[in-house]
Amino acid sequence: MTSFSTRFADENTRKQYVPERLLLPGDYRAPERELATELAERDTVAIRASGLGEFPGMQIIDALHRVRGELGHPHLPFLPELPERGWQSTTLARTIATLSGMELEGASYGWRLVHARGGGTRESARARSCYVSDINALADVVGGESSGASVPEDAAPSFKIQLCGPYTLAARVYAPNGERAISDAGAARDIRDAFLEGLGESISLIRQALNQPEARLTVQLDEPELGRIISGTIPTVSGFRTIPAVPVSEIYESYRICANTFAELTITPMLNLTKVPLTYPDDRTSNLSSVADACAIARTFSTADNPAELLFDPDEASQNLIQAQPLSDPHRWEIAAAVLESGARLWLPIVESDAIPQQAQRLWRLWNDVGLQRTEIRSVGLTHRANTTHINPHEATLQMARTTEYARIVAEMVAEGLG
Repeated sequence: MTSFSTRFADENTRKQYVPERLLLPGDYRAPERELATELAERDTVAIRASGLGEFPGMQIIDALHRVRGELGHPHLPFLPELPERGWQSTTLARTIATLSGMELEGASYGWRLVHARGGGTRESARARSCYVSDINALADVVGGESSGASVPEDAAPSFKIQLCGPYTLAARVYAPNGERAISDAGAARDIRDAFLEGLGESISLIRQALNQPEARLTVQLDEPELGRIISGTIPTVSGFRTIPAVPVSEIYESYRICANTFAELTITPMLNLTKVPLTYPDDRTSNLSSVADACAIARTFSTADNPAELLFDPDEASQNLIQAQPLSDPHRWEIAAAVLESGARLWLPIVESDAIPQQAQRLWRLWNDVGLQRTEIRSVGLTHRANTTHINPHEATLQMARTTEYARIVAEMVAEGLG
């Protein structure tokens, strides 16, 4: 069977120039190149912006131009996922394409592990082919980009990919007997090891596509199933019972192994807990038993020289609090303070479609109400709140522009406050 890297090299031999995307009537592009120069000259705080990963449409080249056009330095561009193209373009399929020495096939209920055989399975091969094609598209876009962007010479190139975390992956694929793999500790461990082994090759290909062997990459690990795994509420295939909870200590140990691999590969882990209900000191009924659990997981996924990043929305972190306007309740944001104090970096998916200056002012006011130090906002990044797959590419582009504008305004507020 042709290896992942060989197929990348073969498909990457044909390069075609793709012109930079022109702005259409009504388009808005944040002045990222001018901003990068201005920030370097003023030595002010740079708040980074990024996206959650999914993107509307079916054209990967167009999506990459839009993402890289809006999320220039100092922000964090990413490899977009286009689920409208089909199951082979989802986060789960990309993660399966990353696995080393492990084959899965499509069944009526989802992805099922199979014993390795000759040429692998058709479904796994299709997922790998789609992932390779997207990496090739990234190489084409990078190769055709102008070199005239105003980026500080000492700025380390950065880029992000999105994959399923090891526990969500084990919860969403099935063992050969048809039960969820998370129900078998040995199977879950094998999946994690296959993921970590294959991750190195995948990261190498991304760096090759970026033409930056030393690029600092971030891997966003989506763990929406983590809360149900800890609480033991994932149903079995029959639906008549639930899979026993995985002890938190076991999760810590597994994440510690992941952290060591990430450090060896010099990649930053970003743990996405946006779908995981967190809790507060006076709220013990959520899926994670306490704020301490969230912070401990972040610390466990960190090493001394490679701190983890945590992505979650404090306003949506508890299922048991009365609904309130976003960015209005300091109590909910105490968890953000706890995460920052744990040494982790924080990404906030809080940018909405209404007026950006007013949103930024509410965040800055709330930041001070919670008692966070102004300089701590250096450890914060911003993304949009909603998924983009239900809108069109033009609207998704505007959404990224709003996010970078939000980041610029907050950075100016910080600079004025420190001046």
